[in-house]
Amino acid sequence: MTLRNLRIFCALAETGSATDAAEKLFISQPSVSVALRELENYYGVRLFERLGRRLVITPEGERFYSYAVHITKLFEELELGMKQPGDELPLRAGASITVGTRYMPRVIRSYGSEVRLFIAPSDEIEKGILDGSLDCGIIEGAPHSQLIVAEKLFDDAIVPVCAPSHPFASDKVVAAAEFVQQPLLLREHGSGTRELLDNALSLMGLTAEPLWESVSTEALIEGVAQGFGISALPLGLVGGAIEEGRLATFKIKGLSLSRAIIYIRHRDKFIGEALKRFEAAARALALSDLSKK
Repeated sequence: MTLRNLRIFCALAETGSATDAAEKLFISQPSVSVALRELENYYGVRLFERLGRRLVITPEGERFYSYAVHITKLFEELELGMKQPGDELPLRAGASITVGTRYMPRVIRSYGSEVRLFIAPSDEIEKGILDGSLDCGIIEGAPHSQLIVAEKLFDDAIVPVCAPSHPFASDKVVAAAEFVQQPLLLREHGSGTRELLDNALSLMGLTAEPLWESVSTEALIEGVAQGFGISALPLGLVGGAIEEGRLATFKIKGLSLSRAIIYIRHRDKFIGEALKRFEAAARALALSDLSKK
């Protein structure tokens, strides 16, 4: 089993075609077939099902891919790192949308070097960590893969909000059943905020069926302020609108929400000086006033 075999396997997994994989790597199609056969013989498992001209990856192949793509990315890092000083390579960091909006600029400023930042829902950041396209990330809530090392930085409250003119603004405490019956303006599936809310409501036998779903917290804040519905959003992002009087808060009986802000990296990630400094900047955020608002 060689690095070449792993690269060919990754190309097969990403294209689903021996012909396309061969074109991608500038090699012959028979070479692709031989490399796949060598891998399957070496590990004694079938990595792809042959369905006509299509290759469909098996569960064993999916598991193998998570390792193979990480190994090939790590080798690419080695090549780059040996050819130029490590600190000259931009760190590739990911952030969930809430973290990227509110907290990551502070971390990057403290870090002090160039960062290539990718902002997306938490599950997309996890994927980037697993496939090696990201060096590290800060997300909302615990990661799902055992291949990811996670370190809690601090807790961020999720607060129910409505327009100041909404009846809930004066009621202050409402039943969870009343909450889900309102027009709901919520974050999209896959976000840490939405996952936390859905799980908490599920334990109460309730389901949120939103009128709006958006990756943009600002769009949700504006929609709530304009009276289109109510929401539950991170305090760090709605605090300003509450102080300005654009939003009002209320409580949901039996439901108190907060989610952990988590630093993540792959458990097998090589920790160079740049990553050490970024981790220190992330930990400093946990001690700052910003994380306590």
